[in-house]
Amino acid sequence: NQEIRDNMTMAGNPPRMKVRRSGTQSLTNNVITDLTWDQEFYDSDSMHSTSVNTQRGTTNTAGLYELQLDLEFQANAAGHRGIHLNHSVDGIVAKHYLPLTGAAVSPIMYVAGDYQFTAGQYGFSQAWQTSGTTLVVGASVWDSFTMRRVSV
Repeated sequence: NQEIRDNMTMAGNPPRMKVRRSGTQSLTNNVITDLTWDQEFYDSDSMHSTSVNTQRGTTNTAGLYELQLDLEFQANAAGHRGIHLNHSVDGIVAKHYLPLTGAAVSPIMYVAGDYQFTAGQYGFSQAWQTSGTTLVVGASVWDSFTMRRVSV
């Protein structure tokens, strides 16, 4: 049965990618910014390019995908921080917002969500902040964007 074979193949080596950034990326105050990723931890299905459209994970295999984003913001006591996971056609899949209360911390934020993708659609991540100035997200070990097929 083809469905059983496809599920067995997916369980053993599902299409997946996990990417990171080698340097910092600036986030302008009160602007939603696509996050770019120029290095790969792994990419089992040629989902990511390190030179073209580096903000995307493009699905070559249809299915239900889990998306994850870990992001550390530059320390600043003012405003709010936000991160989004997005589907190329349907928009926001998951989001996380964090109001800061006066302590100059470097918040590390995490968000995850599942969404159905057809071949050729892509997921991407975004961040925003309202500190009143430009902040950066860094090249820390925390910063990564992951897409992994979890079901057909």
